[in-house]
Amino acid sequence: MDWKKISIYTDDIERVSTSLYMMEIYEFEVVDSFEEIKAELDKRAKYWDFIDEEKMRKQLGDERIVIYVQAEDDELYKRVKEGLKDVDCVKSIVSGEMKDEDWLNSWKRFFVPIKVGDNIMVAPCWQEDVPKDMTVIRIDPGMIFGTGNHETTRLCLEEIEKHIKKGSSFLDLGCGSGILSIGALLLGARQALCVDIEENAREVVKENAELNGINSGIETHVGDLLEDKELISRLLENQYEFIAANIVAGVIIGILPMVKRCLDDYGIFVCSGIIDDRTDEVRNALLENGFKIISEKNEDKWTAFTTVKER
Repeated sequence: MDWKKISIYTDDIERVSTSLYMMEIYEFEVVDSFEEIKAELDKRAKYWDFIDEEKMRKQLGDERIVIYVQAEDDELYKRVKEGLKDVDCVKSIVSGEMKDEDWLNSWKRFFVPIKVGDNIMVAPCWQEDVPKDMTVIRIDPGMIFGTGNHETTRLCLEEIEKHIKKGSSFLDLGCGSGILSIGALLLGARQALCVDIEENAREVVKENAELNGINSGIETHVGDLLEDKELISRLLENQYEFIAANIVAGVIIGILPMVKRCLDDYGIFVCSGIIDDRTDEVRNALLENGFKIISEKNEDKWTAFTTVKER
């Protein structure tokens, strides 16, 4: 079945909604993505430092009301246009047809392959045409954080590409989609342990690993790195030759004593997700906890540190 999508762009959702009710149109969707996403983030405030509201609003677009009707229904569109023609807060009314498959997959146009570092390509799972001479990480972006589009993920991948050694053990703290662990394994790590606070991380990492032909050597644990004593105890049972923490400044600072104990004496620790106004704080915490900073990289508002243990 094909559909017609009627989008009403406005800066006064309540007024337009009232007008639609008066026209006896009750089934519509209010799209205010920024506030919805921000409300969800506010529930987990200790896990993020900064939201670029201007950038998010620009990416998400104007507020709008969306009505879906069967494609052959022309009368509703005419009623909406006529009923709202004198409502001055309506910026525009746009109508377009969409097929079922468009409804399900139209968001895919926002995720395209990107080059990271010298020889890494992060590509959506449906992308068929990829370079044969690059390390290609395939990701299903319709899940949780970690597609390679964010500066912090790219900074981590660049450092992994530069420093990972064949046969290394890899610990991924705040793994999201598993992109860092998958990258490490494709670049030669022998095993990867992923950790995330989100319960669905297990399935997400498993699915993304399988997309990349990885069916073993990767494991996922779920828990709070600051408060889950059982998880912390389990992590301390082993040492790792490479640890990555792409989280936020507050969590990174809180886990540094644990990271130091988990890190092999000659291992590498990369931390990112650090907003620029907390860079000095994290740098000082690293030094105070016995880490030697071997590189500091910045992109836009974000910083990544690559470190080793002081010896």
